[in-house]
Amino acid sequence: MVVGRNAAHLLIFALIVALSAAPLLVEEFIVHLLFILLIYVTLAQAFNILAGFAGYLSLGHVVYYGIGMYVTAVMLKASGVPLAIACFLGATFAAIFGLATSIPLFKLRGASFALGTLAVATFMHTLFSQEWLGLGGSTGMILRVPLSFSRLPFYYAALMLVLLISSVAKYIRQSRFGLALLAIREDEDAAEVLGIKTLKEKLKAVGVSAFFTGLCGGIMASYTRYVCPDNAFPLLISLQMQFMPILGGLGTVVGPIIGAVALIAIDSFFTFTVKGLSVFFYALMIVLIMIFMPEGIWGTWLVRRRRVLLRNIGMLKDNGGSGNER
Repeated sequence: MVVGRNAAHLLIFALIVALSAAPLLVEEFIVHLLFILLIYVTLAQAFNILAGFAGYLSLGHVVYYGIGMYVTAVMLKASGVPLAIACFLGATFAAIFGLATSIPLFKLRGASFALGTLAVATFMHTLFSQEWLGLGGSTGMILRVPLSFSRLPFYYAALMLVLLISSVAKYIRQSRFGLALLAIREDEDAAEVLGIKTLKEKLKAVGVSAFFTGLCGGIMASYTRYVCPDNAFPLLISLQMQFMPILGGLGTVVGPIIGAVALIAIDSFFTFTVKGLSVFFYALMIVLIMIFMPEGIWGTWLVRRRRVLLRNIGMLKDNGGSGNER
């Protein structure tokens, strides 16, 4: 067990070193794909904190991404604040919005909650499409980022974000907060009977999840230098945020990473083939995975490994008992 853990730590360290050195070794297009992958991993981990740990599946999680994009864009365009502060403010506004809207939404559960979040995201898309709001309407806004400004810092910011959100997810998974969320996921009424303040714990999960999702939105707004309702609140990103942790394994730390890698491969395939069918495919895959492989790739592997270990332990006990009889 110790050897396996050390090997895992060495693998993680080697992966971090490889990702850090990638911009110096590979061409720009590969660096762009790696940047998108890192953003996807962060989005998947952030979504997993609410859906995987607490069991509240959101169909409108993209709303926090869009708010992060727009607030960052407004800060950069209007007040000219430094980029890092603008992204942080965008994430903070996304977290505040998440807390404010989740208080009434958490009175709903299951499909009703999911549809409620979708309604919020649809409303925000419609709102930000209005010309009177002064944010460019459906046309959007172009950010005045100097053309000479290198995109390399965005890559390393995304890498640091992945390390941070993965560490936060692991900490939550092993903390009392995480145990409270898992109790809510399994049986919320029983968790309340046991003395868990369910609304408080769920709001904490939403705050963390919305903050990191909004941070991704802010980084993407700065990276693409363009913000509009269609790239801030797209249904596709909502489906992708669900697809990654569901495919990899909801409620695990490694699962969303596996799901993000798979998403990059699938997305690249659709980009060069039938891009118009991507939304349909993601929705279909989510349904099929939840029916035939509800634990996801990583979750299924963990379950099978646990069964093998229990079987081996049982065989050892049987052999020991037979030896004693002889």
